[in-house]
Amino acid sequence: MSQHQALYRKYRPQRFEDVYGQEHITSTLVNQLISSQVMHAYLFTGTRGTGKTTCAKLLARAVNCENPVNGSPCNECEACRAILDGRSTDVTELDAASNTGVDNIRAILDETSYPPSELKKRVYIIDEVHMLSIGAFNALLKTLEEPPEYVLFILATTEIRKVPATVLSRCQRFDFRRIDVLTLEKNLRKVTEAEGISITPEAISLIARLGDGAVRDTLSILERCVSDAGINTIDASDIERFFGIADFVSVIELAMAISRYDTASALRTLASVYESGRDMRSLVTNLISLLRDILVYLSAGDSAESLMTSLVEIDSIKELSAVFTHDRLISSIDTLGDALSELGRALNPRLSLEVALIALCNPLSTVSGSIPESVLAKLASLEPRPAGTPVKTSPAKAEKTTPAPPPETAPKKQEPETYENELTVAQIKELADRIKPHAPRLATTYIQSSRLIRDDAGIIIIAEGDFEYDVLNGSDVKNVIAAALEEMFGIKFRITVKCGEQEEDPFKGYDAIMSQAKEKGVEIV
Repeated sequence: MSQHQALYRKYRPQRFEDVYGQEHITSTLVNQLISSQVMHAYLFTGTRGTGKTTCAKLLARAVNCENPVNGSPCNECEACRAILDGRSTDVTELDAASNTGVDNIRAILDETSYPPSELKKRVYIIDEVHMLSIGAFNALLKTLEEPPEYVLFILATTEIRKVPATVLSRCQRFDFRRIDVLTLEKNLRKVTEAEGISITPEAISLIARLGDGAVRDTLSILERCVSDAGINTIDASDIERFFGIADFVSVIELAMAISRYDTASALRTLASVYESGRDMRSLVTNLISLLRDILVYLSAGDSAESLMTSLVEIDSIKELSAVFTHDRLISSIDTLGDALSELGRALNPRLSLEVALIALCNPLSTVSGSIPESVLAKLASLEPRPAGTPVKTSPAKAEKTTPAPPPETAPKKQEPETYENELTVAQIKELADRIKPHAPRLATTYIQSSRLIRDDAGIIIIAEGDFEYDVLNGSDVKNVIAAALEEMFGIKFRITVKCGEQEEDPFKGYDAIMSQAKEKGVEIV
């Protein structure tokens, strides 16, 4: 029984023209080989699965090939066969992750004193070279700079920042790019046809997105799906089940709910995904990718090269682009990015996402950024304001103003639950803007759903419920709010938080008390 060979090894490119997505590198290498201007040391850098080791192996064969074809190895001569079969002692592959010491490098350097025994060049491929110790790098420097003419070094790394500058300066560097989704789909279709694998176009698109720009990862995912599905046709739902990722239908439903400010639908969709055991990070990542593509579509049109999602969902992107604005998309992506970064340390990931979705579905939320500044300023100008209340139209620091004294005459009768000195929507929005960098996300969200009422000495915050009260009544949060209000109005306010369910008019009898105090010459602070 023959040993099974992984797909990424079975379909490793055997010629430079077969390498996907790295034409800027392969064309240069081919030109150097044809013109016999091969360098003495190369450094290949890039993310995993983008072709670094593949190109290193191709280059090792090409410089030793007896009958090269347009710069690529023929893979038929004795030299090529010896390297492909691993029989050649003149081509050495070293994994620096497990051979990090000085002794490992010194063994290589001792070998370079002798010419190759069979081939034209002695080639050393050092993978994950950034893992070498400082001593090993220092031992390598002199030989790397001036190796014998029959020695070729090819270094590969995924962490270029960890490679010393002294090594970088001695090598010709090539940066490998992530492979775009369409190219990965093309490669997957080629492999599935060759292997006789039954798979839907939607499944191929999903695997290409999951590969994150790496050919090896996409083939590994495909092989896992083949093992799980057996002889059945692989579709997108199988992949979602195998890997526990949020299906794209749920992602579109979330985007639609956000566009309609439909908090209930968004939370129901999240609950369904959570209860099915799907990965929350995958859900947020896919939602960010979708919103990003909607933003790209609004900005640049239907450009396949720019979209991260597959063309299968282009109709959904077009539909959603009609209900989102640029500003709201940018702000939503920013909010979801913050939520994604918090998932790793959150005790309750579902709660973190629920808070983010509630904020995104709130029309007046600063976090969602759904209402342009110009509209908020217009709304603020339409609201009645007592004399002496400053108008805030931008986050710029307001000039100091002295609040007007209470009127001598009885105030006009107002509608129930409406206070004369209540802060406007624009003022509360500016307050949220100011506390956002310094206060927890919940505080920033809940301050916008609360009512803020002002008197000469303080600000009363009427929270919607007990949970909002607990968040806003924290001493740290109150200090941040007080500092922000002082910047806005130039006055130090005493902050009082009350629960809206039990709140009565906080200024009931206020004017009568002030009048009596004035008559008696008592100053109230």
